[in-house]
Amino acid sequence: EMGYAAKPTTCRLFPFVVTDTPEGRFVGTSFYCSAIRQNHGPSCAGHREDIELLLAEGAPRNRVAADGLLVARGYYTNYVDYSRLEEALRSRASEVGWEEALAHLLLGLALGLSELPPVSSGYRPLPPAVLERVWNHLRVPTSSKVAALQELIRGQVVDYWKLQQDESSWVELEGALRGQELHLAHLGFRGNLEELLARPFEQEDDIERYLSHLVFRKALVVDPPLLASLCLLVQLPAFLRAHTRLLGDYFLALEKAEMELVTHGQSYRVVAEVAAEYLLGVVSPRG
Repeated sequence: EMGYAAKPTTCRLFPFVVTDTPEGRFVGTSFYCSAIRQNHGPSCAGHREDIELLLAEGAPRNRVAADGLLVARGYYTNYVDYSRLEEALRSRASEVGWEEALAHLLLGLALGLSELPPVSSGYRPLPPAVLERVWNHLRVPTSSKVAALQELIRGQVVDYWKLQQDESSWVELEGALRGQELHLAHLGFRGNLEELLARPFEQEDDIERYLSHLVFRKALVVDPPLLASLCLLVQLPAFLRAHTRLLGDYFLALEKAEMELVTHGQSYRVVAEVAAEYLLGVVSPRG
């Protein structure tokens, strides 16, 4: 009744996601919007004037600082070094795809972090050499990096389901990781976990588009720590394949990912944070 102008600026800005960084402002989009999910409508550039007016009125934006970007376990980096890392990630993705490139970055970074002394109190700058070696760390496998992380990826998807069901079902859910039948009471599903995660998958190009856009939106550093954000993005393809098969619609699966994991609410980000700590323990030369 009061009209569009009466809405809060947050609502009027939707579906745009604005992130201010030391190198400039990045305007992306939320895949919670059905038009964005289906790649319909005009480009962001056509809305520039409207977005600038909303920002002048106080519309929310993400802010990435020039320094103090938490990586993991008390170590932090600066935006200049992160920007170089993202540039290298884009270059790698152009060769092997985003899913594989993100897995490579996660493995290389976790291996480098695991070799550093623990931070007993406060925070320490991450040695630049750790970021420089992520692509050629001697302990990174030469075969598929996604394959090397399958245990971590599958575990995150199952942990997400655990948080949606009664705790009494958790032992049974964990059994699915060992080949037992998967039972998702809240989705009315009984079957095989591997079949839900299997490839080939019809929407592989769409998943790559989504991963690319999340990196553009600075999803790796907007919500620190960086290692947990990497765990989240690395498991997203498996999450989307499984929920597309469970829900019967890729766009519904994408809506669920955007709403519950990535942007709006991030109800289950704790799964990625636990996964990051688990990975560091697994790859630690001391462990």
